[in-house]
Amino acid sequence: MYILPEYVRNIINTIENNCHEAYVVGGSVRDMLLGKTPNDYDITTSCLPGGICDLFEKTIETGIKHGTVTIVADGNNVEVTTYRQDGEYINHRSPKDVNFVSNLEADLSRRDFTINAMAYNEKDGVIDLFGGENDLKNKIIRTVGNADSRFKEDALRILRAVRFAARLDFNIEQNTLNGIYNNVNLLKDISSERIFSELIQILTTDNPQYISLICNGGGFKHIGIKNIASPALLSRLNNNKNLRYYAFCKLCDVDCESLCKALKTDNSLKKYCSNLEYAEYISKKPNKVQLKQILRKLSYGELNDYLNYIAIFYQADISNCETYLKEIVQNDEAYLIKHLAVDGSYLLELGFRENAIGEILEKLLFEVIKDNSLNTKERLTDIIKNM
Repeated sequence: MYILPEYVRNIINTIENNCHEAYVVGGSVRDMLLGKTPNDYDITTSCLPGGICDLFEKTIETGIKHGTVTIVADGNNVEVTTYRQDGEYINHRSPKDVNFVSNLEADLSRRDFTINAMAYNEKDGVIDLFGGENDLKNKIIRTVGNADSRFKEDALRILRAVRFAARLDFNIEQNTLNGIYNNVNLLKDISSERIFSELIQILTTDNPQYISLICNGGGFKHIGIKNIASPALLSRLNNNKNLRYYAFCKLCDVDCESLCKALKTDNSLKKYCSNLEYAEYISKKPNKVQLKQILRKLSYGELNDYLNYIAIFYQADISNCETYLKEIVQNDEAYLIKHLAVDGSYLLELGFRENAIGEILEKLLFEVIKDNSLNTKERLTDIIKNM
């Protein structure tokens, strides 16, 4: 018997005391069976949405058209959805409509994978109609029903299958895998935002190499990815979503900026990729001068990511870089214009035109990066006079 949090138990008891069925369902049951504490709990019920709203004091009609009401209980949001069957799917993504039904089996039969198609309450225990518990024990991802039909209904399930396999380190059952390969081209019909969300979740698991099932199967051709080389390298990188995305682009031999555009990512990721591209342009095995040039663009966090990247991808000995970085910090060595011993105001006092100041400061910094001993007002003034 699995003990549910009190607020979840109270919701189920309230629904049952009013002559309806109610069960925790989906991922929360899967996680409980795996010995994990669920992040949240979803409930499925025979009670219609209007009845749920009548039974509870604080509710939010988050998806009432599709039978979902959110109950706010003890500061927690719990989604409660009426048993339903999905109507005809459109665009290989979502049902045109849903029909409320009165039995749990019909509701569970519409779900994606056996490990997500189990229900539980403390009275009846685990309801497992499709072998999900056995698949958990055997570490298998398997669709509920015919794999080909499941993926044609909702092509996002293809990426979800890979995500669950990567996250749990499970194998994908052969018929399910065949269904993925047969329908992977349907990913072109899924929104860029959804693809990016699933991609990042896969890349940040302990088994990001599972993404090769999609890349090498042709699922990302529509965004310019033909295949991925050496995907196992990804798992050796720090588990940083930006870094792993950047490395993923490199392994797929695609332009980072172009892929960001295709996947409609935010500007911060574009900037991150641009900064690491700059660092690669400077050097894949930087000496001290090159490291200071890289620091002109990269934050310390980005630099650490970059060092991790070149150590894995180019077998660079980053111990030297770590030594250089300590020296730069301890000796207060200049690598930005603001670190120079002179500034624009001083150059104006010397009689330089305002439009020439930026270029002069850049030249001074170039010299100081090569030799930090030049970074005094006197020595920089001498350099200025000789320009």
